[in-house]
Amino acid sequence: MRTALRFRTVVAVAAAAALTITVAACSDSKDAATGDGTAATATGEGGDSGGSGADAASPDTASSVTGEVAWWGWTPDKDVGDNYITEFNKVYPNIKVTFKNFENTQYKPSLRAALAAGEGPDVWNVAPGGDTGGVVLYADYVEDLTQLATNWLGADFATKWTPGFSSNLTLDGKLTGAPLGGVAAGFLWINQTLFDQYGLSAPTTLDEWVDVCKTFADNGIICYGLGSGGGQTFASELLRVVLNSIDPDFFLQACQGKREWNEPIMVQAIEIMRQMQADGIIEQDTVGKIHYPDSNNDFMSQRAAMNSMGTWYAQYSRKSSAIASMEAAGVSNPEPFVMVPIMFPNLAGNDWTPQLFAEVDYGLAVNKDSKNKEAAEIFVAWLTMTEEGSRTVMNALDLTPSLVGVEADWDKVDLVDNAVQKPAIQELFGEVEKIAQVESRQKLQTAETLQALVVGVEQILGTNVDAQAIADQIQADATVSPLQP
Repeated sequence: MRTALRFRTVVAVAAAAALTITVAACSDSKDAATGDGTAATATGEGGDSGGSGADAASPDTASSVTGEVAWWGWTPDKDVGDNYITEFNKVYPNIKVTFKNFENTQYKPSLRAALAAGEGPDVWNVAPGGDTGGVVLYADYVEDLTQLATNWLGADFATKWTPGFSSNLTLDGKLTGAPLGGVAAGFLWINQTLFDQYGLSAPTTLDEWVDVCKTFADNGIICYGLGSGGGQTFASELLRVVLNSIDPDFFLQACQGKREWNEPIMVQAIEIMRQMQADGIIEQDTVGKIHYPDSNNDFMSQRAAMNSMGTWYAQYSRKSSAIASMEAAGVSNPEPFVMVPIMFPNLAGNDWTPQLFAEVDYGLAVNKDSKNKEAAEIFVAWLTMTEEGSRTVMNALDLTPSLVGVEADWDKVDLVDNAVQKPAIQELFGEVEKIAQVESRQKLQTAETLQALVVGVEQILGTNVDAQAIADQIQADATVSPLQP
């Protein structure tokens, strides 16, 4: 039986009502979303963008440019990145691009060391926040791409991208990266093939989820694959979902210091998560697993029926990617299964509207000291500022759309089950374009806050430490974000 995706997006939460927020700028400022092309600062104020100058690459002369470009990133997968390059070279055959993919934990130390030594790549990934690609980590080395965006998209370039995406990558008036695409979390992926096999529907309440998990457990299948160990942030996103189910405003307000992490709502969320574990929804050994690779492999090998990955997981709806990922998970001669996104069940018993959190996933920065700057700018511009390049990105189903009005060429996307998966993924991606203005994923979480939440979740699901004590420790260790929503 087909499980429908049930989105009801929150677009008028109290924070939005108070601030009329976009992802990274307040509406009473001259931000990128105003349509005048003025990039916003990290605090949402307009100002001198310090543009890269009139010598930024132009589409009028791009065809005559030659050069070699080194691109570093923690994402996409190597085969996806290489395909971007192959498609780029069909248009610009005289620019050679080499992509180097890093593990998340190796990206920052490798890139910072290379940049400090004057040996950094020509192009690299930057993200709105976090401790891997956050714009603040590399801002001293990037070229301001304001003029490049103006050359390729016009003075109103910010309106050509999903609202908030350009301002989300803007720091102190500098466009640090051109947005490649968006990402969202706060929902589940389910193995529809397994759900159909056992005659199950997607759960909408905690009680229904307990029943679903009992059926899977009786048949030797992990219900919900969630690795909480290894210092990764995926399990802390479940905590955020639980908190949002109680009060959709609390999480971002706490990130900004407007609420305290040790308020009763946090204790309530901790108790809900512990009850989910006691009821068999969350595995007992969750802290002994790392979401990547352990829980990913459980899901892709069909040992687990559900997983809380984000929109990037849509790529495994494609037959070729599904087969490759199943083989990497240890499956011999895999038969790809049908996976679809669904919203979390109602976790707090409230009159709750499921709420995603989203932002630009990452952008492409250009090294201000690159010896091949024009070639690097053309590569970045083609992928992020042209319909052809953006569609190439969309066809991988790795990111949600960045350039407005561009979606995947579905005739070229070989899904496992087109009739079931295509409408579900289209609906998911469409919702991300709406909520990217309201509920950012990681931008407002400082490195200290991310770490405090990760450690807190490990204590929630791996110890008997008192719930209030865990909440108090999160409050003590977290720091207030200097950024605006």
